[in-house]
Amino acid sequence: MVKSFGIWKIIDNVGIIAKIAPGNQYKIEKHTLWDTTERDGILLYDWPVHLSDNAWMTEKKLLDLCDALAFAQKHFASARSILSNKASWEQTRLYSLHNIKSR
Repeated sequence: MVKSFGIWKIIDNVGIIAKIAPGNQYKIEKHTLWDTTERDGILLYDWPVHLSDNAWMTEKKLLDLCDALAFAQKHFASARSILSNKASWEQTRLYSLHNIKSR
């Protein structure tokens, strides 16, 4: 393990792994760290937006995920595709937090 952010752990040669519940873990492959999605004309990082729809995702877990993803993007920079888009971390956090609060 390289570093931890709450339940999110950066693992060399893998990406990010989180234990959601006993016997249930979530894995984010390193080559998907830069995946993006567009919402309301704004380019956002996909993982926080996607996972903010899950009932188990709290504000704390979401903010830890954003920190873990930002760190992992730097750590695994060599795995980034030349075609990857750069999204806004600030807008990603705001959108995803709003999504959690409005559930």
